[in-house]
Amino acid sequence: MLHPARVAPPSLARDPATQNLEQIKATVTLLLPEEQDWNQWPGQGVRLFNNRGIYLFHIQIQGSATLQWNPQNTRLTVNSVEHVLFPLRIADDVLVLLRHAAVQEQEWVLDFDFTERLRNASAFRAKYMPLESQSATLSGLIAFPAEIYDQHVVAMKLEIGVATTGEELNFSWILE
Repeated sequence: MLHPARVAPPSLARDPATQNLEQIKATVTLLLPEEQDWNQWPGQGVRLFNNRGIYLFHIQIQGSATLQWNPQNTRLTVNSVEHVLFPLRIADDVLVLLRHAAVQEQEWVLDFDFTERLRNASAFRAKYMPLESQSATLSGLIAFPAEIYDQHVVAMKLEIGVATTGEELNFSWILE
């Protein structure tokens, strides 16, 4: 989970996709964790997480009133309607899995350092989608746990719930 994945990334377009609903513009971009600036530093294999552990998206939503991400109405369907994933609500929900894996490696006295593995965690936390917002713009990362680590992904449906001034909107993208 912490070393480079060495598995094929999702065979999906990673270009930004935009949707407009009721004067609110939402853009989503599928990201590969191993390519992110907060996940890069010199050395072999040491990182917060690799492409296998999570599906990662950058979401940017702009409107004219206060917006709030609704994780309860956010889901990712991978390859078939039977494989539905729910988001990790906060950055620490992602990091708890990493801490566990790193501690296990320390217990086995391998050549990696728990502190080194998590040294960029604050940069990752700062980029995660906030649960509370007082702004007409939402921007951040959303991660979904990859439950089948070696699954080749050929299609995804991403649904994002957003609340604004007493109204719930649901954005939806098909990624192929």
